[in-house]
Amino acid sequence: MRHRWIPAGLVPAVVLAGCTAPVAIDDPAPTGEVADICTAVLADLPGEVLGAVSRDTSTEWARAWGDPPITLVCGVEQPEALTPTSPCLEINGVGWFEQQGSGGGTVWTTIGRPAVISVGVPAEYGDPVSPLPGLSLPIGAHNPVEQPCVG
Repeated sequence: MRHRWIPAGLVPAVVLAGCTAPVAIDDPAPTGEVADICTAVLADLPGEVLGAVSRDTSTEWARAWGDPPITLVCGVEQPEALTPTSPCLEINGVGWFEQQGSGGGTVWTTIGRPAVISVGVPAEYGDPVSPLPGLSLPIGAHNPVEQPCVG
């Protein structure tokens, strides 16, 4: 019988990788064109955001990074607070609507695109705008603008 030696430093990493529970996220269940856009956007997202690595989620329509998790959910409903005169922050051509999230974090929601996408940024990450530049690129590439950011 042959024995294979595994360097001791690798064993904990393998064990820990299997112990992280998926991030629980409500399933938006987009359909039609929105589902197609979401599939393309989600496939093009980075593996790391602000140095935080990707994590599993409870729905195929979301991605998460780090702990506490930065989350991105595609195919959500527009926030009730969003109005035609709401402030809009444009980053890399994508308009974002800002709301206070739970636990002091921030929730950003895309404006004027067929697939509505939300990004939750926990307060622990400091500047809540920091993840948006990298996430805006794949969103802008696959989710065409219907109404430009006016705010």
